Amino acid sequence: MTIQDINSKRVDQLLKITDLYELRNKKVAKLSSGEKQRLLLCRTLLHQPQLLFLDEPTSRLDPKNTVAIHELLSKLKQEGKTIILTTHDMLEAEQICDRVIFLHQGRVIEIGRPYELKLKYDPKVKYELMLKNGEFLKFTETRGDLLQISALLENKKVATLHTCEPTLNDIFLKLVKGGKDK
Repeated sequence: MTIQDINSKRVDQLLKITDLYELRNKKVAKLSSGEKQRLLLCRTLLHQPQLLFLDEPTSRLDPKNTVAIHELLSKLKQEGKTIILTTHDMLEAEQICDRVIFLHQGRVIEIGRPYELKLKYDPKVKYELMLKNGEFLKFTETRGDLLQISALLENKKVATLHTCEPTLNDIFLKLVKGGKDK
């Protein structure tokens, strides 16, 4: 069966992908705000567009459904679809976007790939260690710090080791503070 040239199998497929299939007979007015958000995404994808404009596609979603939508968007990217995403969630932008544009007061203040922006605005590598005794230590990439990290690792005192970099949120805030920190 088709409705407006849409095969019902396509509708069912999208409802399953967005975890709405079990609610397919429920009236839209009775859906939660997160369910309505997922339904909007289904409607957007019905005709398999090559270009998608999505405004806050994961707002009001729980973590499980947010991950599912991120996976769906990644799959669409791999299929060659172009996705223009607006979001205030910088972690989401970092995870999904190949390139980001920061806007402030209606003006473009920066454009780039997330990893390039991180290097541009904080080129020094930093390390954070949690020792097995629960103590947290922070280091930079100086020779002395690297020797100290090496010694802690050799002595098996390190529980976790992370490289630290600025987030897109950190970079955005740096750019907009005073409007001239660029």
